[in-house]
Amino acid sequence: MKLRCGKHYNFHQIKPCQGCVLCKNNHLDTSIKYMNRLTKEQFQIEDNFDCDAKRIVYLISCRTCKVQYVGQTKSTLKKRFSGHKTGLRYGNEPKHVLKHFTKVHQPSDMIIKPLVYVNENESLNEVENQMILKLNTLYPYGLNDRLEKPKYLDAQKTFNENGCIYKLFPIFKKKECLVRSRGSKANKRINCNLDVDVLFLDLK
Repeated sequence: MKLRCGKHYNFHQIKPCQGCVLCKNNHLDTSIKYMNRLTKEQFQIEDNFDCDAKRIVYLISCRTCKVQYVGQTKSTLKKRFSGHKTGLRYGNEPKHVLKHFTKVHQPSDMIIKPLVYVNENESLNEVENQMILKLNTLYPYGLNDRLEKPKYLDAQKTFNENGCIYKLFPIFKKKECLVRSRGSKANKRINCNLDVDVLFLDLK
């Protein structure tokens, strides 16, 4: 909505119920804004959400360091978050999510935000992939370990084989990025059209 002063005001909201575990323990991120943590570009939600929202793409963030993971669900947001918490407890979460919220930081640091509803005639996988690229959450810059489309990509394998994940992100146009040297645990810099100030390789 455009105000008389010329500014736009967003009336959308993420509303907690205060009755479920997700909301009572403040794991629901109710801010209408979200950000690409590398470029600092900000975005706003364009729908109204609550913990019962279904068929959505969501964003998991760490309270402590803000590292991000993009996911999708056909079930309710609170049920999907419960699934993530159970996965952390029994060790069957996506590998970078599991490592971060059990070894780097704590399960209590995990918060979740609904980003967008996905219509029945749209592909959840496709919208999820769009958000992964929009927010640059592929490992080692985030906690997503793969892309499903336009063709399958294993981020960990690409990184280990000296590949540059940032070639997927055309908005970056500058100097270099960090990659893993073959046969070494050290990182090195190569030219790959990158325009970010800090790369969070250790996800701390």
